[in-house]
Amino acid sequence: MLRSLVGSEMCIRDSFCSGSAWETAKASTRLGKEVIVREGFRGLMKGSLIMSSKRAADWTSRFFFVELVTGIVCPPGSERTTLKTSFCGLAGGALSAIATIPMDVAVAQAQQASSSGTKTSTLNLFMNQLKEQGVKETVGFATRGLVPRVAHVAVSTLLMKSFSSYMYEMYRG
Repeated sequence: MLRSLVGSEMCIRDSFCSGSAWETAKASTRLGKEVIVREGFRGLMKGSLIMSSKRAADWTSRFFFVELVTGIVCPPGSERTTLKTSFCGLAGGALSAIATIPMDVAVAQAQQASSSGTKTSTLNLFMNQLKEQGVKETVGFATRGLVPRVAHVAVSTLLMKSFSSYMYEMYRG
């Protein structure tokens, strides 16, 4: 939440655009103090529960799907090549993105709603969307940005899971 406050606060953007790191740091600190005075220390942590839940779901599903695909592509006893390992990382990342895209959209919508001062839960966002727009629109809403998300997650999973494992195996010998 603080990150979105910092990004939308004009005094901070003006300081940042002026090129002065010191001025930006002072403006960010000033904003943090204002949030603490207005809302207490918990105000700095708005959205942290949903963000940490999202991160856990993201990386848990990425590792799960990479291992699932690896079990299919490289059954025990078969040769595990760099090409197969890379494919498993990309495919596992793509499957993870598809599985978690509704949560990503919900997080973005919840952050947008909270930055406008509206307090709403993730479940309420989807329920309202379903009630107002129907199933087809809700599915469209829940999968907004799917192609770029799949590409991003597939490549990051390839690098973080498959490539790092490959480098570890090379190092270990």
